Amino acid sequence: MSTKKQPIEGHTADAGWIADVEPEFVAAMHGAGALSAITSKALKAGDHAPHFRLQDKEGNEFRLLELLKDGPVVVSFYRGDWCPYCNAELRRLAERHREIEALGATLVAISPGYGEATNQTGASDDLPLSKLLDPGSKVAKAYGVAFDVAISIQDLSTRYGMALPTVKDAADLKLPLPATYVIDQNSRIVLSFIDVDYRHRLQPDAVVAALNGLKARSRGDLKSPRHH
Repeated sequence: MSTKKQPIEGHTADAGWIADVEPEFVAAMHGAGALSAITSKALKAGDHAPHFRLQDKEGNEFRLLELLKDGPVVVSFYRGDWCPYCNAELRRLAERHREIEALGATLVAISPGYGEATNQTGASDDLPLSKLLDPGSKVAKAYGVAFDVAISIQDLSTRYGMALPTVKDAADLKLPLPATYVIDQNSRIVLSFIDVDYRHRLQPDAVVAALNGLKARSRGDLKSPRHH
């Protein structure tokens, strides 16, 4: 199955900052914290999806086990509302929410919640999807996509006027690499995508294709004759 990636365009980040810092910033991301090793250890298609219980900022609880009773679940790990690339990705997924729902699936987005756990309205708060808070990136860690943000990365970001979220101890800052999972009702991952380059995200077409594949497989199972 195709897991084509695409650079996110049309974001709201300052164009000057993008032009000046991104090549250096992305190169530093690749070099810091052995991020490429994280991608090799992250959960992949065929793996069992760890169950989670998380809340949105209104305090509503979401359990993966319960969501799977209604159909497949699409999980998008994103860095936060402060990230223009993440907001652009969520908007693109939301544009396909009717197709996703028609295929019986639920779409949830998970972030560490830096800043989201407040009453401040985020750029993607009005989207037709559930945004869940993952304090300390514990669920992201269970999926193998969380990483410690090196002090050098934080300093580089601040130097170019695009500060990352602030925490009490800078050494404790953890973020997820942008990742997308499609999980079937048996808690099996059928599609996975993760990229060290935060500008690259999975095309929504790939998510819809994976869900169509599950739908077709389900129909095929129902039509298959039973042999005794």
